[in-house]
Amino acid sequence: MQLGGYAMNVIGMLKPKCSTTYLHDTDSLRDGLHIMRESGYTAVPVISEDGKYVGTVREGDFLWNMIDEGEETLDSKQVKDILRTEWMLAATDEEGISTLIQRAMSQNFVPMVDDRNCYIGIITRRDIIQNILNKRIDSRYIVLPQEAGNLQTK
Repeated sequence: MQLGGYAMNVIGMLKPKCSTTYLHDTDSLRDGLHIMRESGYTAVPVISEDGKYVGTVREGDFLWNMIDEGEETLDSKQVKDILRTEWMLAATDEEGISTLIQRAMSQNFVPMVDDRNCYIGIITRRDIIQNILNKRIDSRYIVLPQEAGNLQTK
């Protein structure tokens, strides 16, 4: 990705799929809860059987389902039945660092997909901050949407 005259390799911050915890949308709620408990994470990406990113599920999604539907649904429902797809939108390596930062401001990680929408991993908020602190990302080229209207040309 080019930011002005500065090249930024978003993929360099990527935690690849093989080193992340994720669920399949066809996993039972019980299996999903078990995987999340073992991982210690409170939110994980969800992919379809063909590897496409379909959303992220939070432990609260499981909790609200059990409150509303009862514990017996843990075996009869699948993760896709409780998934909210409008939350934690994925990004591609073609999107700017500003998009990643904007999304990371409200979530702990940004799911990453390739040009076919296949899940390839995550970029964590911690890694973005660490790269800024280590000057691997030139902060002069980060323009967040609310700041864009305040830019003046010389």
